[in-house]
Amino acid sequence: MQRTKDGTIIVSATDLVGYLACDHLSTLELGRVEGKWERPPRRADPTVQFMQDRGDAHEAAHLAKLRGEGRSVIEIQTDELRTPAQLHAAEAATLDAMREG
Repeated sequence: MQRTKDGTIIVSATDLVGYLACDHLSTLELGRVEGKWERPPRRADPTVQFMQDRGDAHEAAHLAKLRGEGRSVIEIQTDELRTPAQLHAAEAATLDAMREG
């Protein structure tokens, strides 16, 4: 969950999954976004890091395989989406890519 520069609160797919697991988590995240409190520091967990690294490696290998087969791959950058305009542009790019197949 994040607040854009114009104050709009953006809820991500991760936030929705978190809500399904624990609706109180959404309350905590909203309070964090509103500046009521900070998220507690995450403890280093080697298992979580291992799983993240494996997921990243799997994704990179799959993209390399697709490219190696001569397939077209479109990557839409989502790292710095902070304004509604940026979010809408990423949404439009995603829909365009889906339409192109």
